[in-house]
Amino acid sequence: MIICNKIKRRGMTIMEVLIAMAISAVVLTGIAALIIGSVRINNITNDRREAAELAEKKIEELRRIGFSALASGADTVGSYTREWVVSEISGKPRIKYIEVTIRWNDSKDREHVVVFNTTIYRNAYPYKS
Repeated sequence: MIICNKIKRRGMTIMEVLIAMAISAVVLTGIAALIIGSVRINNITNDRREAAELAEKKIEELRRIGFSALASGADTVGSYTREWVVSEISGKPRIKYIEVTIRWNDSKDREHVVVFNTTIYRNAYPYKS
């Protein structure tokens, strides 16, 4: 009769623990990089969305003031600088071209720019000229 002396192993060896820790460190570093990248992209997206909203609001404001009162200008809204240029189109006295430019700097002091443009048509009706 053969008797096997098998020793039941309980727990892990130091080598197994070190390998598990190394794998965990690599995985956690990758996850941290993904989180940091997604936060940065989220901030950029929010800034661009807010800049687009500011440009759209200015265009709507310019549409409401009337064709003859349209003029170029600039202002600052929070950390955004908003500039609008109103131009006449050669040979088309009833149409004006408007370009709204929004500028801001991010947390790393890099400048970002969003530009919207449109045309406004003078209505033939006298109620708003």
